[in-house]
Amino acid sequence: KPKYNWDTQIKTLLQREPPADKWNFVVLGDTRNNVSISKQLYRKSKELWPDMLFHTGDIVRSGTARELIENHIGVIEKEHLPFPVFCVPGNHERGIFYNFAAYNALYGSDRFAFVHEQCNFIGINNSGKRGIGDEELNFIKTALEKPSKFSFVFLHIPPAFFEAAFVLDSRRRGFKKNAGRFHEILCEHKVTEVFFAHIHGYASEVIDGVRYTLTGGGGAPLSRRLHKSNRHYHLINMKVTPQGLERDLFVYRDKEWIVKHTQ
Repeated sequence: KPKYNWDTQIKTLLQREPPADKWNFVVLGDTRNNVSISKQLYRKSKELWPDMLFHTGDIVRSGTARELIENHIGVIEKEHLPFPVFCVPGNHERGIFYNFAAYNALYGSDRFAFVHEQCNFIGINNSGKRGIGDEELNFIKTALEKPSKFSFVFLHIPPAFFEAAFVLDSRRRGFKKNAGRFHEILCEHKVTEVFFAHIHGYASEVIDGVRYTLTGGGGAPLSRRLHKSNRHYHLINMKVTPQGLERDLFVYRDKEWIVKHTQ
């Protein structure tokens, strides 16, 4: 539906003049058709009154149009979310022909970039190849040149060097191609935080001044590659205040919510 393409959704964002002192956005990922969990995360998000929500990919299991309509859009519409939802595609959105056809038909593009309330938001597709291509790097770099107070980047697959900081084994599912250049661009432009999924759970690490965060606890089977304390369903509430950023990790366990304030 045209109402879900990025340009349309960006236009629905509340524009304040002057910019708001305090506002927030929510991040989650890897819902993977688990409607019973994802609807709880969306309901909690609705209670937090964010300006928008970001999904870090693997929205559904096989990338079909039926799944996206029934297990994603259907849930969002049934829960009557009053804010736009920006989703980057995961490897499970590739579809049977590995071309992200259903995802692209729904959203119109596999990338977005916009400024909201003096903050830069950039999302790209890095699930169609092993790594990040030069085109994606140039897109990120160009988007980051817009003046902003904070900058946030969203993609699905994390770089291998970040994965090494939180997994319990030696194998790597993260990307290596152009990972160094990707990190250099983030550092050069002083990106505030970059969000990923792909590995099902939570982790966060500051590397050379850039915070890397794994948020893959949206409903997919939790990964035993992570420490037990990081294996949970969750969402992250990012609050922008005059003093800076505040991060709240909302953990959903045994049908109860636990809030953890993080730095």
